Amino acid sequence: MTYLDQVADLITKLAANNIYTIVDAHQDVLSPFMCGEGIPNWAFELAMETVGFNTSDPKKAFPAPQNFTLARNPDGTPVLSDCQKYEFFSFYTTYQN
Repeated sequence: MTYLDQVADLITKLAANNIYTIVDAHQDVLSPFMCGEGIPNWAFELAMETVGFNTSDPKKAFPAPQNFTLARNPDGTPVLSDCQKYEFFSFYTTYQN
């Protein structure tokens, strides 16, 4: 929370000087579950649950509809070296992303 408070304070100070800020919560593919590094695993799981996405449906599970296989770590995330075998942009076209 300290970080967010400091960001909010900086944005307020900038605005007081007519400098307006666009906050970009940049992420490279949403989650480690999708070969990315955008948000923590708990946040990804909550987001998928919130929108009603069934992550256990094999027809829609990452990396569907892409036709490649990824080995999994014990926590269910794909093995990074497997992720790196494919073009990064291909992960944007999966059902979960």
